[in-house]
Amino acid sequence: VYATMVLPIGFAKRWAVADEPERRRVTSVDLLFNEAADGLSVCVPFAEEIGETSSKRMILDGYHKLIERYSGAGITHLLLNTNYQRACYPSKAWDSYWDMDDPETHLCGWPRKMWLIHKAGVDPYAVCIQLCRNRGISPWASMRMNDTHDVAHTPEKPYFLYPKLKVDHPEWLVRSHLKPTPYGRWSSVDYGRPEIRDLALKFIDEVCRNYDVDGIELDFFRHLCYFKSVATGGKASQQELDEMTELVGRVRRMTDEVGCARARPILVAVRVPDSVGYCRDMGFDIERWLQEGLVDLLVTTGYFRLNPWRVSTELGHRYGVPVYPCLSDSRVRGESRFRRSSIEGYRGRAMNAWAAGADGIHLFNYFNPNAALWRELGDPDTLRTLSKLYFVTARDGNPNRFLAEGDRYRTVPVLTPARPALLAAGRPLVGVTTLAAVA
Repeated sequence: VYATMVLPIGFAKRWAVADEPERRRVTSVDLLFNEAADGLSVCVPFAEEIGETSSKRMILDGYHKLIERYSGAGITHLLLNTNYQRACYPSKAWDSYWDMDDPETHLCGWPRKMWLIHKAGVDPYAVCIQLCRNRGISPWASMRMNDTHDVAHTPEKPYFLYPKLKVDHPEWLVRSHLKPTPYGRWSSVDYGRPEIRDLALKFIDEVCRNYDVDGIELDFFRHLCYFKSVATGGKASQQELDEMTELVGRVRRMTDEVGCARARPILVAVRVPDSVGYCRDMGFDIERWLQEGLVDLLVTTGYFRLNPWRVSTELGHRYGVPVYPCLSDSRVRGESRFRRSSIEGYRGRAMNAWAAGADGIHLFNYFNPNAALWRELGDPDTLRTLSKLYFVTARDGNPNRFLAEGDRYRTVPVLTPARPALLAAGRPLVGVTTLAAVA
């Protein structure tokens, strides 16, 4: 009896092992969900609040119920975030949440819950990965390539999860709290330094060797700041582009090595902005990555979207790589009756992605495992029969926040309560006519 692994169409031609029975079935992929680390502590249906006296059995039952719900909801791939600011498991490559002088005193909120789960003898990643396999869900790991939720840190008011690495090596950051960057965040590590690229690879290598994952997602959208040159108003140089490509290539070679050793591949996905030009200026030579076969899945967008979905699907398909538009949580403010975060709003976004030739849907920051939405987004035939809301703009993050003049790459209109458009007789509202085609 051999386990089933769900892989994107076309991957089999790149992968061969000696024993034919050991090859994994290759099918299409429909619904990917990125489960942030906090979701593994606060969104799990535990029988009671996690505390000092929580039993190992109670915690395990909670994870069993969570994966059971995801399986019943139609999630095909669960991408488990392994490093929300720090490593979320006992790591030798990175500071873990509880690697501090007095975690009992200093840890609070969901990181404290992760520590208590660890103290109870439970590794959420090992447990959830095995449960996923039992339920036919493909388990992945997701690495946030430069998480900067620690930007509020100062020596006078330390942020409790600020990593020791950043304390010991402030020169490895793009700047300091005394002189913040005009783009991105000052607490970002600088991938122009070989020490940082080596550290990133070491962490990814550790995850791939310690956990039985089918793939690793390199989440470059958390957060968009990788080189000091870009953070201070410039754009990535050719040398910096080559350095990041070299890192992605090392990841590719490592996953191939580990995959060959276990006779099952480890795929590589990247989540990046949906513009080749924007990516290049940030330091991501995405087209080269696709051309050289460094990436198996392409996930696009996050805080903002720059192009119609078809730009992403055509880019990936040009190189035989499946594409998964990311439907991240909407943070548009000032809404009233019609809301982008409603189930009807998500249906409309997913239907647009499917109509543009997407190979599946990637969902990020959605923390309701009981929602009917899970059973709908991965099936365009079902979506066609349901009520939907269509918005010109679902996420209104500012691309200029991370890259000087980043909005020059935007080809889609922006229409939100904060950025209304003036209706005038005889002048069509740009963007509305494109929606009717998929409604």
